[in-house]
Amino acid sequence: MLFEYIKAQQENVAKSTTPHQLSSLGAYASIESDTELAKEQSDKRKSIAEDSISIRNHEEDLEKIRGSKPAAPSFIRGSIRSAAIALLVTVIIIAFTIIIDYIIHIRIQTDEQIQSQLGIRYLKGGLYKRGKLFGKWGDKLSGIESLATDIDTKNLVYANIKEATYRKYDLILVTGTVAQDVVDGFANELTQLCAEHGTQFIASRDVANNASAIEVLYQAQAVIFVERIGESKLKKVYRGVERVRQSDKDIIGYTLR
Repeated sequence: MLFEYIKAQQENVAKSTTPHQLSSLGAYASIESDTELAKEQSDKRKSIAEDSISIRNHEEDLEKIRGSKPAAPSFIRGSIRSAAIALLVTVIIIAFTIIIDYIIHIRIQTDEQIQSQLGIRYLKGGLYKRGKLFGKWGDKLSGIESLATDIDTKNLVYANIKEATYRKYDLILVTGTVAQDVVDGFANELTQLCAEHGTQFIASRDVANNASAIEVLYQAQAVIFVERIGESKLKKVYRGVERVRQSDKDIIGYTLR
């Protein structure tokens, strides 16, 4: 009986549901499923496309960052420029100071060096004794010029001094950075030379540092310097000249012995 009941129920279902209805039902279910799948795939494609665009934009931004160099702040550039200028000026000042110091400390090499660098009149002449060994060649290598020692040159010195002092001064200081006996000998020669017009010549070396020379300078009206090539240093001569100028005394000139 159970079998017959099931069979009867199947027949009722078959009668109430036609093949077309079953087909439509299956098709509807299939369409519904395809629609959801298509929507899901479309959403995924859209999401992938958006991600691709975002990645591309980030890559472009990264390339721009890599290609661009960070600009130094203006104050840093200004500081670097100022430091470079200050360094250049310092180097120039140091070089200039070294050159001047070298020039001042060197020994007298030529007869007119004092005249050209200190502005004192060169009275010409004088004696310069070379060394016995390689003296002549040593002078050429060092740039020292030999001086004439003949009578005419000595007379020229005396004539220049006589002309510069005639009836102008009563007392003249003979000084220099050479030894005391050198200035003494030259002062005695000048005293004999100018005896006819009563000018007195007093010798005292190193007027810049010698108290005795300064005392004579106080009484004198003019000064003559005596120096020696290869021995006298330009710096010391300069100090003596400046000391005389501070006293407002006339400088007749210098000679080389």
